[in-house]
Amino acid sequence: MTKRVIFLLIATLLLTLSLAGCSSAGAAWSFGPKEDISNYSAEDLQSFQDRLNKMDAPESGVCFTGYYTEYDEDGTLRVYGFLRNYTGKIIYDIRGTVEIKKNDDVIASAYFTFEEEDFGQLGHKESRPWCLEYTAEYVEDGEADLSTYVVATDLEFTQKSMSFVEWIGSLFR
Repeated sequence: MTKRVIFLLIATLLLTLSLAGCSSAGAAWSFGPKEDISNYSAEDLQSFQDRLNKMDAPESGVCFTGYYTEYDEDGTLRVYGFLRNYTGKIIYDIRGTVEIKKNDDVIASAYFTFEEEDFGQLGHKESRPWCLEYTAEYVEDGEADLSTYVVATDLEFTQKSMSFVEWIGSLFR
């Protein structure tokens, strides 16, 4: 190979790694296309990274991993967490049922849609912070102690294959 070709390959790899969110600091995450990052302080952004770093990586598939819950006075349950993609593909238009369970009892259950326009695309080994909001009509037990809980998902999505450059970037996440 010529020096120019080798240089271009190395430059492409380095650019891919920087665009992929690759970091020795931990797992990759990103905001959706409509989220205004200027609304977050450096401490907020670091808090997201710290929470994600403490979570075990899923073996495969798409899941929601929660880290905080709260009930409103009107009975609404909010579950804060990360939607996580370990499918080996880039996914979008995610939809399906997400249940919050405690000791196999369903606490809340609802059908959610994460449309590409609002949520964006989620790359392989990428996570996105999100808040699931269950209004009172979807909450079975508004008194449940959710200091520990399980999130059960039955999700479908549209997927696309990764380009070679995207695939190389995903190896370093």
